[in-house]
This record gives sequence, C-alpha cells and structure tokens, in this order.
Amino acid sequence: MNKAWLLLLTLAFAPLAANAADMGMMRGGFGFLYPDNNGVSSDGSGDNFTNSSMLASSMGTAIQAEYLNEGSGLKSVAPSLVYGNGKFGLGVFGARGGSDLTTSGQYTDEVGVGLGVGLIKDHLNFGVGYSRVISGNQTNSGDVQADLTLMGGKDKGASVGVGVNTTLGQKVGSNVMGGTAGVGYSFKKGTSVEANIHFNDVNNTSDYDLDAFFNLSSQMVYFSAGAGYMALPKWTDAEARLGFVLGKNFDLSGMVRKIFATGTDLQYGASLRVML
Repeated sequence: MNKAWLLLLTLAFAPLAANAADMGMMRGGFGFLYPDNNGVSSDGSGDNFTNSSMLASSMGTAIQAEYLNEGSGLKSVAPSLVYGNGKFGLGVFGARGGSDLTTSGQYTDEVGVGLGVGLIKDHLNFGVGYSRVISGNQTNSGDVQADLTLMGGKDKGASVGVGVNTTLGQKVGSNVMGGTAGVGYSFKKGTSVEANIHFNDVNNTSDYDLDAFFNLSSQMVYFSAGAGYMALPKWTDAEARLGFVLGKNFDLSGMVRKIFATGTDLQYGASLRVML
C-alpha cells in the first residue's frame, strides 16, 4: 500500500460526500484532551488513537490519509477512518513506516482500532484502543490503551483526562505500563489550550514527556501548535499544523516538527481528509 494508492482511495469516496453536511469534529490538535478527529500518535510502545475516549465526541464519518517524512531516511503513511454520533465513536487505522514504503523488508505495517463511549453526554467519555504490528517478526501481542476524559460541557469549559497503556505478551517481570494525565480549557469549538504529562513507565517517574498545546479554528482555517520536553534524553521539541477547510467535505493540512537535538532532521508531512 503506497501513498499514491492511499490518496486515490481517499479521493474515491469524494462522490459519496457530495451532499453531506459538515460534521462536528476536532481538527488539527496534537494533544491528549483535544486531539485531531483522526489523530494517531505513539505512546512509547506503539501507535494508537491519541485519546480513544474522544472518539465518542466525533459526529459523522471521516476518512484521512496522512504522510510523514520523519527524517533520517524514514517515512510513514497512515490511512484512518473514524465514525461517531456524539455518544459512540469507532476508529480504525493502518500505518506503514520505514526507509522504503514499497520494498518488502524495508517497512513495518501496523493496524489499530479504537472505541469511545459517552458515559455522560458532553461530560464524561471512556475509550479503549488496540494496535499491533502485522509484518515481520512479532515480538509481542500488541499495544492496548484505556482513556477517560471529563469535560465541562459541549465545546466550552475545562477538561481533565487520564489514560494508561501497556504492551501485551511481554516477558514475565518486564511488564511496562505507561500513563498520561492532562488538563485543559476550551474557549469554543476548535479553540483550546492544554498541558499533558506522559510517563513511559509509571514505575519510573524520571521517564516522562511534558507537553503543552493550543488550537485555533475558524470555518475555513485551523492551526495547532505545541512544545514538549522529553526528560530522559533531555530533548525539547516543537510542532505545528496548518489546515484549510475546503467546503463541507474536505480539509487539507501540512505539519512540521523539530526535535532540538544534535543530528535530528526536520520532520514534515501532509494530510487529506474527506467527510462523508
């Protein structure tokens, strides 16, 4: 599955979306509490939806194809589909990453699924996710996560959230569990700030990532940015995403990320999304 095929797949759904209304969805966010509708990120052991509980807040169906140049000769492409009705959300994604996305042995394939449920509509969401590498030698049974988000109200107010993740099939005595906590505030739909801390191992509190993000959104443009600190390597990073809403059914974005450490390259990418 190469990136040209993924773009063609996404565009093939465009005729189905010709008369669809714009759906309620979050666009662009990198953070835990206000993630992009189709947002997939690494939790330290594998990829998963950034916050599976927030899938329940999605409204409608969105298909996205995302391409990233991760530097050092590595690239990745990730198609995803998310459906939600404001009370229940389901997402699936695939990801291929490596030095050559078309040559066998030079890439790794991964698939994942997330499920979010609104326990109290617009106030309390719970979600779970699972992902697994499906190519090459399998060293474990996949990565799992569980997330809980408490919100002040629909589109506005304070939010707090927690999440845990671990890898299944680890050797006895080597089980590692990660944990995430976040606090934020939404001023209106698509405009928010948040701060998060993620422990890669809850038993080792010196191994953490600390991040802060903000999102801005209008009917035609959205912008997200953030900065972080990774404690163990003592690295800092910054990232930004600028997107354009093309009518009711499409949005297109570009993104950049820079890790401020010797020998690291600028990372960049783009995404195309169709709302059905």
